[in-house]
Amino acid sequence: MTETAVVLIRALHVLYVALLATAPLFLIGGAILGLRRLTGPGLRRVHLAAIAFAGAQLIGGWSCPLTVLEAQLTGDPGPFRSGAPTTLSDLGMAHVIGIGIYAVASITAHAIARRASRSPAPTRAAA
Repeated sequence: MTETAVVLIRALHVLYVALLATAPLFLIGGAILGLRRLTGPGLRRVHLAAIAFAGAQLIGGWSCPLTVLEAQLTGDPGPFRSGAPTTLSDLGMAHVIGIGIYAVASITAHAIARRASRSPAPTRAAA
């Protein structure tokens, strides 16, 4: 049972990171291709909530609840013993710059998607 729970927790971690990493690409791609489902408020809200959660963790120095649960289930302290950076001040300048670039890219993607979702749908010419 514990092994199954650990696998599920790791899968949730992968999905969460994938959401953070790929949502801006889907937002911009949806805007370029005119796919309203990818530029609508649903994906934008979920992505913004994920960013807010990750930012709050980083600024507040909180550990990811999934990491804590995994460590409890496996008995391995994992990142808690290695002194991994947990707050913004613990990160090096390269990481801070990377976070800034990601933030600008995400804001741009959301602005493009929002504008695309508000524009009228393209009409097909009668044949």
